[in-house]
Amino acid sequence: MTGTRAWPTFWSGQWDEGWTSLLTADDFDLDAINQTLLESTDQRPQNLTPQPASISPAPESLPDATTGLTAVQRRWHTFSETKAIPSQRASPEPLSGGTTGPLRTHADDRYRQKLVESLRPPVQVGILPSTSFLDFCLQAYFSHFQAIFPLIHAPTFHPSRENAVLLLSMCTIGSLFIGSAKALGHGISMFERLHKAILASWDSYIQTPNSAHLHAIQASMIGQTFGLLLGRPRDLVGIEFFHGTMVAWARKVRLFVFDEDPLGDVQSLEDDSDALRLTWKNWARLEERKRIILALHIHDAEFAKLHHHEPILRHAPENLPQLSAPELFAAPCAKSWKALYLRTKPRVQGTHRPVTGGRTSLLREFPQNDFLSYAMLESIGALACENSSRGPSGRAVVQQCEELLMEWYCKYAHVANASKHPDHFCLLILWHSIFMHLDTGFDQLECACGRDGDAAAQKSRPYASSWAESRAATRALLHATCIHQHFQLLPIGAEPAIHVPMALYNSGIAWACFTRFGSGVGDSLVDPATLSEFPEIKLFGAKQLKSFHDLRSNLQWGKSECGPMLKTIDLLGKISHWKVAGSFATTLMALVDTQDFFFDQP
Repeated sequence: MTGTRAWPTFWSGQWDEGWTSLLTADDFDLDAINQTLLESTDQRPQNLTPQPASISPAPESLPDATTGLTAVQRRWHTFSETKAIPSQRASPEPLSGGTTGPLRTHADDRYRQKLVESLRPPVQVGILPSTSFLDFCLQAYFSHFQAIFPLIHAPTFHPSRENAVLLLSMCTIGSLFIGSAKALGHGISMFERLHKAILASWDSYIQTPNSAHLHAIQASMIGQTFGLLLGRPRDLVGIEFFHGTMVAWARKVRLFVFDEDPLGDVQSLEDDSDALRLTWKNWARLEERKRIILALHIHDAEFAKLHHHEPILRHAPENLPQLSAPELFAAPCAKSWKALYLRTKPRVQGTHRPVTGGRTSLLREFPQNDFLSYAMLESIGALACENSSRGPSGRAVVQQCEELLMEWYCKYAHVANASKHPDHFCLLILWHSIFMHLDTGFDQLECACGRDGDAAAQKSRPYASSWAESRAATRALLHATCIHQHFQLLPIGAEPAIHVPMALYNSGIAWACFTRFGSGVGDSLVDPATLSEFPEIKLFGAKQLKSFHDLRSNLQWGKSECGPMLKTIDLLGKISHWKVAGSFATTLMALVDTQDFFFDQP
């Protein structure tokens, strides 16, 4: 099984061929958009160059004896000291202490001005980059990112002042593909300013018409994705905070509650009529709303895995909104859309999946849209994240997730075998990574490796040692081996889905903990009889099982570094556009760097 349904390519991907700039229309005014951002934050530009601290990820810190922080702790991808996030504003001077001066009991104008400055939110200063730069970023977004995170209806997207925040948010993603530090610096600058501008104007967005708040939510969703892919500690923490706001915002504007309005008799509409174009655009806006819901579920599941907590949303794969076929979403004009819609109309009716048999179930007919399949799989993974306990109730959740994963795989295999196109969403990598989380507490494994310091590591090491000798470790490593194999099968130049860096990272953590805290006593757990206890083992090929056995037979115990773990670091290095992959690699490398005997002769 090598792929899934083809994703139609609306944009050619050739930046110099066949591209008509979207930023040359009469109603697109870059100066007006820049002024809008400045007004929304009440901040005037002071410097035309992005701050150097915002251009590159936070540098690796050396151990500091005064703080008690270890080298591993400082190099962890989520570690962020308070002093590492400058406020850019001086707090009001404290009142004079002791009895050496009079007690201030009134506020003068000077004190009032300091209060005003301290309460004003800091904003990344500077004007927007040139129209040419934004145009290249927009091209890069549609050429490289649209296929793996299709939120925007590209054929009806038209830059204007009304959707300025959405356009600039798309350009932040595009800056990841330009290939220069200066371009990334501009992307970070736009990201930080947009984030502050949206936070400062959230109340006005809620009161605006549907199209305006839809653009703002789309912009925020793309911005959240940029923060995740950028991978700076401050951003990985920041997107976690803002995610709750996104969910509350979506609920406030009733994004989750909608009826799929009938489009009427589409067949009777003239091909070149205004009525057909209006019907097409209304359908596109409804489709975009559904995709925001799916993206929220995807983010919710990914953030839960990243920060090791329960998801915010209540995930039920059967209740996700249905999407139309990708070919329909990519139809370049109303006439083409009409022809495709009339052919696919029976498939796109209905908003929610039916619940059958009194338990969570997937559709009898597997969805013909891989983005929906992606969200379904992430929701199954979110159910696993809710399983924080390991008692009888936890075992029931694990069993339910196993059944859903097996059902998903069997139905997905049937659809994928009919197509030879690449898997844009890296669904099998996600499938294997969810199995890794069923019986393994990665929060405790990370803690045992030193994420929270030596004292916390000592408390978590009994769990890590017990895990390393258990069936759970065997299962996790078996799926980690498959994740490596599937990643290496990705076509050269293909952009991995947003969950791939963390899936690889968890594979590295699993191997590092297995060799560091294990003893090899549990090698009997890889016997065929033991492996047969895993329901998914029958889906594995002989080549995958042989690779797993070969890796297990060449390990050295008592050390974090091992061949598969170092291989993970190498694979993360091949993901050049998603900077978070480098952050994950730095975390894994910190586990090796702290052991001097790996590099130096004892």
